Amino acid sequence: MNVTQKSSHDPRRHTLSRHGHAFGDDPGADAAPEPLSFPEEVESLRTAIRNELDMKVEDRGGKVGVLGSEAVTIAFLLDEFSARTRLQIEKGEIDGSAESMTRLADDMSRLLKASLWVEDE
Repeated sequence: MNVTQKSSHDPRRHTLSRHGHAFGDDPGADAAPEPLSFPEEVESLRTAIRNELDMKVEDRGGKVGVLGSEAVTIAFLLDEFSARTRLQIEKGEIDGSAESMTRLADDMSRLLKASLWVEDE
């Protein structure tokens, strides 16, 4: 199988939980896992969110189908992820490009919270 990876996996610059796929010259061959940079993953997620909102806004009535307690839990996890990621960036443990992931987590947490209560800023 002739598959070219763009770079080796570096946890300071690439996601740990997801990866892309590189397809080689053989169309019948399996795709090789390929590291996804933080900005690549964030753009992929934002595109998926935009596409879903564009397609289903009328069907959903503008609301997400999660319970309030689930939304609070998810928002907490997003806030914790964001805070820990920023700390790791400051310490140089992960690449600064991960800041794009913290902004996405902050945005999503804010959206979840706004659906439940008005935040004091």
